[in-house]
Amino acid sequence: MRRLFYDAEGSQLSDSTGYYIVREGDDGLQACVCVQTELLAVAVADRCYAACLALA
Repeated sequence: MRRLFYDAEGSQLSDSTGYYIVREGDDGLQACVCVQTELLAVAVADRCYAACLALA
């Protein structure tokens, strides 16, 4: 998944690419691991980690 971040004026600040590992659950596919490839996206990776903990 590629995410683009913009400021209030619409100028692109940065981008981030995350790779998700998914597993089949009772309700369909669920993301359980997210690996971010850029250090600028630490906040996004933290959210993915918290979501994985919630699935465990």
